[in-house]
Amino acid sequence: MAFKQSPGRGNYAKTGHGIPSPLKQEEPKTKKMQEQVAKKEKSGATFEEVKAAEKFASKAPGTGLIEGTETDIQSGMTKAKGYEKKFVTQPSGDVFITTGGGKTIASAKFNPHGNKEVEALKKKYESDKASTEDARKANVTAQNYRLKLAGKK
Repeated sequence: MAFKQSPGRGNYAKTGHGIPSPLKQEEPKTKKMQEQVAKKEKSGATFEEVKAAEKFASKAPGTGLIEGTETDIQSGMTKAKGYEKKFVTQPSGDVFITTGGGKTIASAKFNPHGNKEVEALKKKYESDKASTEDARKANVTAQNYRLKLAGKK
C-alpha cells in the first residue's frame, strides 16, 4: 500500500507559531554587537582578524564602510548617518513617508471618523527608523572595533 498525502493542516515551521509576540522580540542589534566586541576584546583577536582590520583601516579595495555609516573627519572613527526618510503631515491631515530626495514611499489619507491608517503608518515609520538606527549603531561598533584592532584609535 502506497503512502497517500491528503490536504489538511500544514506543518508549522519552528518560528514561534502560537507564542505571544512579546516573547518573540529580539534584543537590539547594538547590544548584541557590544557584547560580541567585549567578548573579542577579552579573548583577543586572531591573526586573520587583525590582518582584516589593517586592510579595513588602510581602505583596501573591497573593505569599505558599511552602508549607513561614514567616517568622522575629526576623530577618524566611523559614525552612523542620520535616518534619511521623513514623516510628513499635510495641513489636510494626510501623511506621507518620503525618501531623502522627496519621493513618496507610503501615504495614508486623513479620515475624520478614525485615523487607524494614519496611526499605522506613523507606527511603521517609527519602527523602521528605530530598527535602521539600531543596525547602523551596531555597524559603527563593529567598524570602530576593527579600527581599534588596526591601531588607529
